[in-house]
Amino acid sequence: MLKIKFFNYSLIFVTLIPLLSVIPIYFNINSLIFLYFAIISLGSTHVFATLYLLFDKDVQKFIKNEPVNFILIPTFLIFFTIFIFINTPNEYFIILLLIFIFNQSDHYGNQNTGVLAFSSLSNRGNSINKFERITLKLGILCGLLGTYKMLHPSLLAPSKIFLYDTEYIDKIFLPLYEIGKFSYLLLGIISITYALIYLRKYPTFLILYLSSVLFFVPIYFFDRELVAFFVIATAHGLQYLVFLITHGSNKKTNPHLNILLLLIIIFIGYLIWHKSAIIFSKFSIDEMLASKYAISIIFGLTFAHFWFDQNLWKLRITNRKDWIKKNYDFIFNKNHD
Repeated sequence: MLKIKFFNYSLIFVTLIPLLSVIPIYFNINSLIFLYFAIISLGSTHVFATLYLLFDKDVQKFIKNEPVNFILIPTFLIFFTIFIFINTPNEYFIILLLIFIFNQSDHYGNQNTGVLAFSSLSNRGNSINKFERITLKLGILCGLLGTYKMLHPSLLAPSKIFLYDTEYIDKIFLPLYEIGKFSYLLLGIISITYALIYLRKYPTFLILYLSSVLFFVPIYFFDRELVAFFVIATAHGLQYLVFLITHGSNKKTNPHLNILLLLIIIFIGYLIWHKSAIIFSKFSIDEMLASKYAISIIFGLTFAHFWFDQNLWKLRITNRKDWIKKNYDFIFNKNHD
C-alpha cells in the first residue's frame, strides 16, 4: 500500500511541479529562477536514461529475440535522422521539423495514457474505461492543434542555423491554435464534470486523470516562446524517470545498485544533452556545422527513444505484460476493495 501511494503521489508531483516552476519567471523572483532551469535540466535527461533499461536481463532477452525492433530500427533512426537533418535542402527542412514536433506531442500524450492506466490499476483495480480513453485521445488532439504555435518560430531547430522559412507553413498551422483553444475549453468542461461526478472516490486518480487529459493546456496559457513546451516536456520526462526509479527500487536484488546505475546514466545524459554543442565545436572550425550536428544527434536519439519505448511498454504483448507485472508487482498484486 505504501509503495502504491508513493508511486501515485510521485507521478502527481512531477506532473504538476514543472507548471509551478514557471511562477518565478512570471513574477521575476530571480532567486528562484534557477529552480525552473534545474527542473527542466533533470527532465530533459530522460531520453538518454532509456539506456538504463538495457541492463535489465528481461529487456536484454527482448533485444536478443527482436534485434530488428530493438537494435536495427533505433540505430537506423539515429543515423538516418542525422543524415537528413544535415543534408536536406533548406526549402524542405520544415517538413522534417513538422514530422518531429507532431510525433513528439503524440508521444507525450501516449505516455499519459500509460501513466493513467497504471494509476487506474493501482487505485481501482482495473484499467481506464472507454470514456477516459476517448477524452485522453481528444486531449492529445487538442495538444497537436497547438503544438506548432507552442514551438513557433524556432520549432526546436533555430532557423539561423538550419536556414528554413516558415511563412507558407504559418498560414496553415497557426490558425489551428484557436481551434485547439476552443476545443480544449469544451473538453475541459466535460472531463472536469466527469471527474467530479464519477472519480471523487479516487482522489489521486482524479488528479492524474485531469492532469493527463489537460496535459497540453499550458500551450494555451503561456505566450512566451518555448515556456509551455518546457513545462510539458519536463513533466513528461520526470514521469518517465519516476517509472525508471520505481523499476530500479523494486528489484529483489541490489535495488540500491540499480538506482546508482540510473543516476550515473542520468548524469552522463545531462552532460551529453546540454554540452553536445560545446563538445562538437572543439572538433570543428565551423560553429554552425557543429550546432547542426549537435541538434541532429539529439533529434536522432529522441526518435530512437520514441521507437524503443513504444515497442517496450506494451501490455498487449504477452512477454512485455509479464515484464511490466514483474517489475511493478505492487500494483498488480494489490487487493482492491
